[in-house]
Amino acid sequence: MAKQTLTRLREKEVWDRARLLREVYHVAPSLADAIGREQIDERDAMLLLLAALVHGPRKANSVVCIPKKKCALFTRRLRVNGIFRGDRVHGSYLGKNGGLSLVADSCVALGWLNRQ
Repeated sequence: MAKQTLTRLREKEVWDRARLLREVYHVAPSLADAIGREQIDERDAMLLLLAALVHGPRKANSVVCIPKKKCALFTRRLRVNGIFRGDRVHGSYLGKNGGLSLVADSCVALGWLNRQ
């Protein structure tokens, strides 16, 4: 099911924030519910990671509707910690533990954790 979702995501060229948020709910509904609408930074970090998984880190910034300064800060933290390398994401968010990986990597983007 998750593989079909990723394939469906790749078919589109332009992604808006609402579409990506729907995919977060589709892939990890309990995780998305836990974030809630008030925790915007956490949601934005997850949206950036999912956009990077589909489009690559370089194009992800232009795909999501997140302020440029915030995107740059998240991207820098993810590159420093080795999650973004070149135009690839070194993480998998679609497997059995995909939701946990997505949360952990979003915490890295937010500056709450470091990955070694």
